[in-house]
Amino acid sequence: MATIIYPIIQNMTIVNGDKLPKTITITDTDGAPTDISTWDFSMIVKTDGNAPDTSAYIHLEPSDFTKSSGVASFSLEAISGSDKLPKGTYNYAIRVDKPNSRKTYMTGKLEIAESPYDGEAQ
Repeated sequence: MATIIYPIIQNMTIVNGDKLPKTITITDTDGAPTDISTWDFSMIVKTDGNAPDTSAYIHLEPSDFTKSSGVASFSLEAISGSDKLPKGTYNYAIRVDKPNSRKTYMTGKLEIAESPYDGEAQ
């Protein structure tokens, strides 16, 4: 059985318009992959960590994550254009729903950096 110390704190940075693939590997104390087949992952990104989840800029559902043999993967995109997140620092949380519990697995700051690339040919 895996013993996980919650939450893991990790800050991330993404340049506006880019995709950030992220992989979370979960192992037991011996390094063997943990069975996460019954776990559901979700992610929220919001300006205020105390604000309700309904105010989140980004909300990834369990279907946005792929899972296999102790590995959960997702891709986060800082959308460009009118729907983009403004440059700045946000709070994020990745939650794990297990059959009998719900915990914040990972949390931290998500920085959205402005892209120096404007899409025009030089």
